[in-house]
Parts: sequence; C-alpha cells; structure tokens
Amino acid sequence: KKCVDKCGQSSAKRLSLGAGVVLEYGLRMLTMYSGEFDYGYGRKGKPYIIGYEDIFFNISHSGKYAICAFSDMELGADIEKIRDVKEGVIQTVATQNEKDRLSNMSAEEKKSEFFRMWTIKESYMKALGVGFELAPNKIETRTIDCINASSEGYDSHFFFKEYSIEDYKVCVCSK
Repeated sequence: KKCVDKCGQSSAKRLSLGAGVVLEYGLRMLTMYSGEFDYGYGRKGKPYIIGYEDIFFNISHSGKYAICAFSDMELGADIEKIRDVKEGVIQTVATQNEKDRLSNMSAEEKKSEFFRMWTIKESYMKALGVGFELAPNKIETRTIDCINASSEGYDSHFFFKEYSIEDYKVCVCSK
C-alpha cells in the first residue's frame, strides 16, 4: 500500500498495485502461505520477504504491464515500453561502443535496440542490488553472440533472458 500511495498518477498506482498482486500471488504459489507477508529492506533498499529469505523476487512495470520474477538466487527484472527516446538520454546511459552500434541503425531499430539495451542494464543493476549507484553508462552490454553485461568492479557472472511482448522489451537477469 505504501508503494502505491507514493505513485502520483492513477495509471502508475494501478501498475504498482498490479505488480503487488502478481508478487503476492507468486509468493502464495511458492510458499503455500495464506497469511500476510512482511517485507524487509537490504542496505541498498532492495526488498526481501522476512521468513523467506531464500526466495528472491523482483518487480517492474511500464505502460500497461507489470511483471514479477522469482528465483532461489539474486535476480533483477525490467520491462520497458518501446517509445521515442531523446538523443541526450542515449548519450547519458550508453557506452561509446553502444552509441556506435546504435548510430548505424534506422530510427525504429534504434528505439527497439535502446530499450533492449536498457532492460539488460536495469535488470543487471537490480540483480546486483545497487540500483543507480552503478551508472548505466558504466555497464557495457554485448548482444552479438549472447547477452552479457559487465562493469568494472562488479560481478559479471549472470544469465540474461529476454522476452518481447507487443511493443515492450523484457529482461530477467539472474545468478
């Protein structure tokens, strides 16, 4: 409820509520617990379920979708609606290699690839539990042979799984 109350627009409140419903449903399926779950927060603010510290989860929402991923190891998940993106945003979050890769694409390909790249980066930051302490332009994504993200000083031994839903990009990153 606190998280929903913090959201300004009614559409953001609905998405936050939807993410909470998906989270609660998944937890009930995994634990068969019918009571209320208590949440704690790690040193960087990443939530966990008190009494079920061996269940890791991550939620995200964008546009009209909310997602929740579960694992027995640290993970991060992100969903983003593909939309127009300002060149300044690309310059701020992309590495030079990524900027070079994007510069050779049509406008539509560029939008799609940017949000593909962004969901990889954000799911990685969320899996690490560091959020924006790790600047997105310090994460190098490579998607030619396989998906990979790495940043100096941070663990890069993660697996990535991508999904496309209509005009959305989704990425789940896990140990």
